[in-house]
Amino acid sequence: NILKNCMESIVREGSIAITCADNPLFTELTIHDSGPGFDREELPHIFERFYRGAGTAKDNAGIGLALAKAVIEQQNGQIHAENTTDGHARFQIKWYHPLLY
Repeated sequence: NILKNCMESIVREGSIAITCADNPLFTELTIHDSGPGFDREELPHIFERFYRGAGTAKDNAGIGLALAKAVIEQQNGQIHAENTTDGHARFQIKWYHPLLY
């Protein structure tokens, strides 16, 4: 769903970049696109169930990002959305490794 949202926000010649990093505490997946980013007033609400931003397609129910967040959290993870310094959307997902004693 996160990739679907990025694909819907970019123009024909746009791009999506995905990076992955791993350390002893967590694995991090970062996804960012070349689209216009999030409206500042909408950003705090994008993971709320049934929330639909101003530019959302009419057939969008507003449950995709809320569902993605729930799945990630069930897998011991966190998701965060923000705008990059140049104004594009970025999602950061972290999955925390279980502590081994």
